[in-house]
Amino acid sequence: MNAISQPTQGSGADLLTLTEVRILCRIGRTTCWRWINEQGLRTVSVLGIKRVRRRDLETFLEGHIT
Repeated sequence: MNAISQPTQGSGADLLTLTEVRILCRIGRTTCWRWINEQGLRTVSVLGIKRVRRRDLETFLEGHIT
């Protein structure tokens, strides 16, 4: 299941802000942080701001959504 549409090549859309993750997944701020801190959603830091790779989000969702 591909829950997240693929970015266009070279668009820079491979890294999502936490707000974008929340909107795409229709989750709240607390759930987003729980996914990161307790359930292993991987993040990267860009200039001190947490981002989520699109492929990491897809992998996380495939493993956590039944």
